[in-house]
Amino acid sequence: MTPEQTAALADVRARFDAVDDAIIAAIAERLRLSDQAAAIKGPAGAPVLDAAREARSSARRAAMIADLLGRDRGGATDVAMAAHDVAEVAAVVDAVFAVLVTASRARQARHQAYLAMDASKAE
Repeated sequence: MTPEQTAALADVRARFDAVDDAIIAAIAERLRLSDQAAAIKGPAGAPVLDAAREARSSARRAAMIADLLGRDRGGATDVAMAAHDVAEVAAVVDAVFAVLVTASRARQARHQAYLAMDASKAE
């Protein structure tokens, strides 16, 4: 690689690192929010799983992906490629959110169990 290519690659890698840092911070915040949701749901007797909410969230993410990729393409005429990009990003996002939602549900269930144990000790 030329020095210019090496420098350009270093810049791209630094941007990867910055995005990774933001993803890690967002995941940690999302898990903290799971604790807050559990603290609200538990005393209210609400279940951990809210299928309607998860369906709305999935639809919102799909719309956001299509919107962002449509804007990023700047009106590109290659519709097949744009559709492929949307499908590819959607597949990655779906996989990531499947893991996040599973972790969130498990965390909420544990949190609710701890709250129930504390409540029974207080009685």
